[in-house]
Amino acid sequence: MMDKILRAAVASVVENGEIDTDSLFIQEIRVDGGPSRKWHRPRARGVSTMIKRRTSHISLVLSDKIGKA
Repeated sequence: MMDKILRAAVASVVENGEIDTDSLFIQEIRVDGGPSRKWHRPRARGVSTMIKRRTSHISLVLSDKIGKA
């Protein structure tokens, strides 16, 4: 998954023609919680159970300069 995200970020830089790809490095990678999909599943004796399908947001920041401290 991370390889796919990195390739997409580099392709975006190449498409825009902003920076030389040989000088790029990963400045920051962040994974945050995203929205949860919630629904109920019927259980025994008329009870229901909530099921949560969790998602996440993955952020990748590329830079060509050695960074800000």
